[in-house]
Amino acid sequence: MTKGIVKNFDKIIRLEHIDRFSIIGDSGCDGLGASAMTVLAKALVEPDCGFRIIAGDIVPSGSRMLYENVRDFIETIAISPVYTLCGNHDTDFFTEYFGHREYAIVSDKLLILVLDNATRKFTQETVDFCAATLRDYQRDNIMILFHIPAPNSQCGNSVKLEEWEKLRQAYLPYLSQIKYFVCGHVHSFFTDTVDGVPLIVTGGGGARIEKVNDRIDEKSVQHHIIRFRFNESDELVWDYVSLEKSEYSKEIADREIKRNLEDAFSNECTAMFRYKFLAEEAERESRTELARLFRALSDSEYFHARNHFNSLGLNKPLRDHIAESISTENYEVESMYREFMEHAESGNHALAHYTFTDAFEAEKVHRNLLSKALETFDDRDCPSELKYYTCTSCGYTFHSQSPPQRCPVCGAPHDKIIQSS
Repeated sequence: MTKGIVKNFDKIIRLEHIDRFSIIGDSGCDGLGASAMTVLAKALVEPDCGFRIIAGDIVPSGSRMLYENVRDFIETIAISPVYTLCGNHDTDFFTEYFGHREYAIVSDKLLILVLDNATRKFTQETVDFCAATLRDYQRDNIMILFHIPAPNSQCGNSVKLEEWEKLRQAYLPYLSQIKYFVCGHVHSFFTDTVDGVPLIVTGGGGARIEKVNDRIDEKSVQHHIIRFRFNESDELVWDYVSLEKSEYSKEIADREIKRNLEDAFSNECTAMFRYKFLAEEAERESRTELARLFRALSDSEYFHARNHFNSLGLNKPLRDHIAESISTENYEVESMYREFMEHAESGNHALAHYTFTDAFEAEKVHRNLLSKALETFDDRDCPSELKYYTCTSCGYTFHSQSPPQRCPVCGAPHDKIIQSS
């Protein structure tokens, strides 16, 4: 089978047999930065998924440059055919780059009907295509796929009832054969039923994740895809596949590319510090405009570093990051700073000994705070009255109800101690 984008020149696409396939929701509407593209890359190489369908919002806006960027990206990475669906962000140039907005994928036992409601409407042409395709290609398993959700009980971000009623008249005669309605648009995951048919809303292919209501299951706040397959009883079933622990390792498998990414990450982290420091210096000299420039540059370098971090495959579930941070803090406390302080003391390097000691005392607190955070990680609804404070003189961290009057490590007064937002 062809790998990469399938540009639909025909409205009816015939495949001899379909075993399995996956749906990727909303990959590009938040921008085509490396963080979002890392998620999309994982979705494009997730094994055991057959062909893939991106359920809309492939680009953030109608720009030929953005279409070409994402097309080339998918062409380079995808390990199987990729079909597309027009989302509300994709309305300009979609047909030019991806082909028909409405089409059907037909196999011996499955019909996937892809419909366009990117403008929150089902045109008469769309309704007619739906009715004609359902009539001419009846199958025991039918899936109807569109971008904006049907009216549902979970989220109000959907098409209006009167618009849905137009489509409803077309599909009602075939209701017993329709196994799923599937859509994207909402950057989350939830299920509902429409006319007794399961509705699956999946928007976890790269855009920021949103928890649309308090009933949403915890897994919905992860990036994910939905994998469909036929089980042993020949029923079309689905699996939620989290991308949080998935890997995209092509870059880091290349030693030189990995080294380049690591060097870039290190340099961006250094630049981020430098510009933040210079912003403070400029503020101290009342150079307000220059301080704003340095803060903006520091922010920019942070996002560069974050993108390199993601490309290196270093991002993990939050719990894993906390555990790894505890390990790092423990190394700094038990080994690194102890050795540094001993060496500085033996060589009479008082200033180095001083800065190592300040950091050492703070790292002990960091380790304890992180350990407590890991212990209480599952207690999401237990806000504390305690606040976090940091000494801007030595970096010591406090966790208390009120700001300390003095830092116990360096003796700095209360006006040198800031509260974390």
